[in-house]
Amino acid sequence: MTNQQNTIRISYSQFIILLFTFIVGASSLINASIVAEYARQDGWISSLIAQVIGVATVWLYVKLIRQHPGKHYPHMLDQVFGFWLGRAIALLYIFYLFAITAYLLRMIGDFVTIFVMPETPMEPIIILFLMFVLYCLLHGINVIARCAEILFPWIITLMGILLIFSMPILDLNNLQPMLEEGWRGVAKGLYPIVGIPYLDLVIFLYFIHHVEATYKIPRAMLWTTAIGGSLITLITSIILSVIGANYTGRQLFAGFMLARRIHIGEFLQRVEVIVGGFWILSMFIKICICYYALLIALKHVTGSREYTFFLVPSGIILVLLSLTIAPNTVYFKDMLTHSWTPLVLLYGIVFPLLTLGVGYFRKSSKKRRDWRCTSRS
Repeated sequence: MTNQQNTIRISYSQFIILLFTFIVGASSLINASIVAEYARQDGWISSLIAQVIGVATVWLYVKLIRQHPGKHYPHMLDQVFGFWLGRAIALLYIFYLFAITAYLLRMIGDFVTIFVMPETPMEPIIILFLMFVLYCLLHGINVIARCAEILFPWIITLMGILLIFSMPILDLNNLQPMLEEGWRGVAKGLYPIVGIPYLDLVIFLYFIHHVEATYKIPRAMLWTTAIGGSLITLITSIILSVIGANYTGRQLFAGFMLARRIHIGEFLQRVEVIVGGFWILSMFIKICICYYALLIALKHVTGSREYTFFLVPSGIILVLLSLTIAPNTVYFKDMLTHSWTPLVLLYGIVFPLLTLGVGYFRKSSKKRRDWRCTSRS
C-alpha cells in the first residue's frame, strides 16, 4: 500500500480542476455574506483586492515548490527545519487541518438543515456525507481527482445557469455609492475573505508530489487562482447588486438567497435547487482534499506506512468537532468572520514564508561552504 501511495499520479488537468473547485466551492456561497457585513456595497472591491493577495500568496507557494521539487510540504519542513522542529510544525498543521475539515462539514450540516431538510437533525447528515468522503479517501487521491473530473462539467454548468439567469435582475444602483465608508470599510471587508479561500491553498502543497508534469504546476496554480478569484469577485458583485448589501450581510449563504430571486416567468423557477446541487458537489471535493491532506500529515508525523489506519479515528473526531465547533449558525458565521483569518495567516503565510527564507539561507550557506572547499583544494 505504501509503494502504491508513493507512486500514485494525478494528471495536470485533474490538478487544475481540483484547485479551481477548491477556490470557487464554498466561497461562491459565503464570501459575499462575510464581506458585505463590513464593506457593504464595496464588497466587490474587497474581493478584487483579496484576489490579488491570493495570487501573491500562491506565488509564495510556487517558490516553495521550485525550491523543493518533488517534495510534499511535510518533507519540506523536515528538510528545512530538521527532524524534530519540522515534525513539531507539521503537528501544528494537523490541528489546522482538523479545524478546516470540521468547518466545511459544519457548513454542509447547516446548509442542509436550514434549506433542504429543516426537520432532520444535523448529526445523520454530517455522518452520511462523511461516509461518502471516507469511501473516496480509502482509494486515494487519484479517485478524488477522477470524481472531480466527472463532477466538474456539472459544477460549471450549474454555476453558468446561476450567472446567466441572474443578469436580468441586476440592479447596479445597489452598488452605489462607491467607497461610502472610504478605504477603511474596504479593508475591513478584505480581512476575513483573504483567509477564505486563498490562504487555505497551502493545503495543495500536501499532494503536490502526486502531480504529473510538475514543471507546469507553478503557472497552472497562478492562472487558476486568478481565474477562480475573478469568478468569486463576479459572483460577489452579482449578489450585492441583486439582493443588496444589507440583506447579504445578514445571511450566511447569500449565493443561495440570490438563486431564490431568479424567476423567468412561469418557465424557470426554483433555481436555488440547482445552486444547492452545485455547491454540495463542490464542497464534497473540497472536503476530500482537506481530509486527504490531514491524513498525509498524520501519516508523516507518526511515521506510519499507511494513512488508512487513521480514517475511522479521525472521522469520529471530525464528526464531534463539526457538531461542537459552534452552537448555532450566527456564532458560526462570527467565527468565520473574526477568528479564521488570524489562524490561517500563521499556516498560510508565516510558516511557508519561514520555510522559504530558511531554506534559501541554508542552500546559500551550503553553496558558500562548497565553494570554499573547492577553492582550498
